[in-house]
Amino acid sequence: MTPRRRWWVVSDLHLGTGEPDVRCTSAAFVQFLEGVVAATGPSDMTTLVLLGDALELRARTGRGARARVDDLAAAHPEVFAALRRCLGAGVQLDIVVGNHDVDLVRPAAAQRLGELLGVRGDGLRIHPWALHVPGVLFAEHGHQHHAVHRLPTLLLAAVDDDTTVEPSPLTAWAARRGGPREAVMAVCRALAAARAAERRAGSAAYQRVLAAEAARLGLRPETARDLWRVSRFRLVPVAAATGWRLLRRLLARLVARLAARLATPLVTRRGGAAHRVATGPPPHSAQIALTLAAHGAPVAWYLCGHTHRAAEAPITGTTTRWANSGTWCSDIRGAGPDLDDPRLFPVVLIDADGDGSVQGGLEYWRVPAAVPPRHTPERLSG
Repeated sequence: MTPRRRWWVVSDLHLGTGEPDVRCTSAAFVQFLEGVVAATGPSDMTTLVLLGDALELRARTGRGARARVDDLAAAHPEVFAALRRCLGAGVQLDIVVGNHDVDLVRPAAAQRLGELLGVRGDGLRIHPWALHVPGVLFAEHGHQHHAVHRLPTLLLAAVDDDTTVEPSPLTAWAARRGGPREAVMAVCRALAAARAAERRAGSAAYQRVLAAEAARLGLRPETARDLWRVSRFRLVPVAAATGWRLLRRLLARLVARLAARLATPLVTRRGGAAHRVATGPPPHSAQIALTLAAHGAPVAWYLCGHTHRAAEAPITGTTTRWANSGTWCSDIRGAGPDLDDPRLFPVVLIDADGDGSVQGGLEYWRVPAAVPPRHTPERLSG
């Protein structure tokens, strides 16, 4: 009998060092790993997919990224221990990096993570762009399709420890030093660097890097090239989007300060019944699905994260379904039941049977242990 293949997909844990963990993300994730993921049957092939922003790891150099991995392991020993137990039980671990943990693909950081998890062989795979399982799924974090977070030369991060991948405009803002003038200058430099990086991404040298990544993904070079071109960096729209995001944040801070002076309580929780709106597939999902199908590589599922909005829907005009795996941190921006119940956490479950059939979709796992009855939205940079 052909074994069933199963993928558990979780994104946007945002495990850091010293940040408030008001939703008890680490504790919930440990229980999920030990009670669900590691409890695989003898005939199953189980893969855990961390679909980006699992860790807060933006060190920008190999040496700094390696040290950051050590810091994260010290801050979340129970998570690393649970991951080791999963790997010991035969679970495959695939990590697709996001904009918050892009430096995890650097050789020094990847090697250190493998050492801390006690990985032998191919049990841990780190993907700088996407995970592709022929006929089943194409999964990426999704920041490459978000103008203010796109990294045009993302794949260079996996080449060596010293190659610089310039930060996105919002990352530059989050890492700003000094006053408003210095922050604006940092964003302007990031916009100029991103525009230059987009030009480098079209060079023959970068196309060779992309071709090598295509081989790793199990795709033809022209397929990967067309997928890479689905979203592009365009200076004027990105500058406008970045400016609007920064203006909104500035206004929010001003309102909060005014409310504090007036001793007026503010409702900071996102969502709620009045804000529940249907969430459909993002515009780029149809282009991804159609591109794969046009190159003879259709998949049953296109998966992403990044937006913190868990949802599932068919992609119109294709045979592919889309799902967003949401977030396990407290910055929930979707309209799912986890807004009202902090003990619910979104996961995407995909099963592929030996006969070629694929089932699955978005689910909500309920943590069995008690967690705080309230959670306060946690604003994350980007």
